[in-house]
Order: sequence, then structure tokens, then C-alpha cells
Amino acid sequence: MKTRISLYMQEFNESWPGQSGTKTRIAYLTNKYIHALNQLDLDAEVTITFSSEDGSKATEEEMDFVVQAKNKEEEDKIWDTIIRTKNNITD
Repeated sequence: MKTRISLYMQEFNESWPGQSGTKTRIAYLTNKYIHALNQLDLDAEVTITFSSEDGSKATEEEMDFVVQAKNKEEEDKIWDTIIRTKNNITD
């Protein structure tokens, strides 16, 4: 599973040159999703984008997900994981 994060129309990663408050906030919001998605062990890609104008004040409501999977079944598993993670549903 490959997960990408996009903030201010740029790919976001640990070497992103922005403020530490922004890095901390984005990591806080995305870590639980990345962890859950990596448990699926699928050959797919999920991009998490933020519409926030200030990354240090980003909220979960400002997150959008784009899913690219090989087939509908894998895509459905990914969306199910995203929804379950958002709603704090555990098995």
C-alpha cells in the first residue's frame, strides 16, 4: 500500500520544508489512517489531500481521500478501512 499526503498542492513528507506545527498536525491527523491502510497489504495507492489554508490548524473534516486500486473489491476494502478508521470502529 502506498500512501501519499498532499498539502498546499504539494506532496507532504518528513522532509517537507514547512513549519514544525504544520508537520505535527498533519502527522497527527494522518497516522491512524496510514497505519490502518498498511494493514491491508494491497498493491494500491491512497492520496490524502488537505483543503486547509493553514496546515497547522487542519482538521479531519478538511481531509479528502483518492483511492487507486486494481479492482472494485480492493477499492471497497480500502474505503471500508477509511470509514472504519474515521468512525473509530475496531474489530
